[in-house]
Amino acid sequence: MSIEFYWRLPPQGDGRAADRQDWNRGDYAHPAGHQRDYARTGTGRDGFTYYDLLVQVARAAELAGFDGLSIPQTSGGEEPLIVAGALAREVGRLKLLPSFPAQFIAPVYAAKIATSFQRLTTGRLAWHLHIDDGEEGAWHGRSRSREEQVARTGEFLDIVKGFWNEAPFDYKGTYYEVEKGGFAGPLAGQKLPEIHLSGDTEGELALAGRHADVYLLTPAPLDELKARIADVRTRADGREVRFALAADIITRHSDEAAWEHLRRQWEAAGRRVQRLSGEQAERPSFDSFRRSDDQWAGFAALRGEEGVGLVGGYDTIAATIADYARAGIDRFILGANPHLEEAYRVGEHVIPRIRALLDAAKAA
Repeated sequence: MSIEFYWRLPPQGDGRAADRQDWNRGDYAHPAGHQRDYARTGTGRDGFTYYDLLVQVARAAELAGFDGLSIPQTSGGEEPLIVAGALAREVGRLKLLPSFPAQFIAPVYAAKIATSFQRLTTGRLAWHLHIDDGEEGAWHGRSRSREEQVARTGEFLDIVKGFWNEAPFDYKGTYYEVEKGGFAGPLAGQKLPEIHLSGDTEGELALAGRHADVYLLTPAPLDELKARIADVRTRADGREVRFALAADIITRHSDEAAWEHLRRQWEAAGRRVQRLSGEQAERPSFDSFRRSDDQWAGFAALRGEEGVGLVGGYDTIAATIADYARAGIDRFILGANPHLEEAYRVGEHVIPRIRALLDAAKAA
């Protein structure tokens, strides 16, 4: 089994603190109208932009031995497709996995963007089609239910695949229509981007069964992950689907050091809230988020990203991920802040341990 590791890029700021309000790398999370004196980028004061920081993180991931870069969709961050394009010629080996909402991009136009991107990068583009919670006041100014988003994404993928592979292609659906579409000349014949899908509603699972090349999971007990993998494989009805796990990761030389590092970050965030409000903040306890010896579910409470992350020493995290790999997961999308330094840490101390464990099991 070939295992791949992707490093998550920070499209909406970065820093050493767990709480994004204390980040100082870039011009995000600052009080309105106030540029912190110690912020490294933002006003172009020395020509170093936030994209220059993203390039540094990407190059660190390549040097540390990662196989790809994940670029998540955030409400107020840089556009993942643009970030991927900016990085395409900065890293020569890494695959690029931007996340975007298919429901807001015309599928024919998305296909043309993708085929040009594949020519630019010799086939290194993949897609994560993002579906949000359908809440009012969304960043894009339009709220659609998850059900409608799933339906639109399904038609989007029907058209992209048909336009890409079956020219001349005709299609008439509820949301989109194509007549005699398809590529010609040098645009034809490129590799279709690998499709990553996620979600646990019935509609999202059915969509993954029909279209996913890779289905994204988040940390959970091993039995639950095995059951989800079996379910998606059944829905795929013989079509091959790979499985990836996306997680924040806090790792140090020992379990105790990793948990203590995260606890200090949580407590520092609480002190900041108290300082700003002038009173003791009502917030859950650190330990209430602890799900197991190596999982903590408080990341969403800190900064609104993946809710459950992996916490532990290098050996513990390596053993956990190796167990996931044996269960059928062969891609791991990891992230930690500060993203630059932690890319080196995970690449130097964790990935080699995982590969060694899997090689030993294969040889036994």
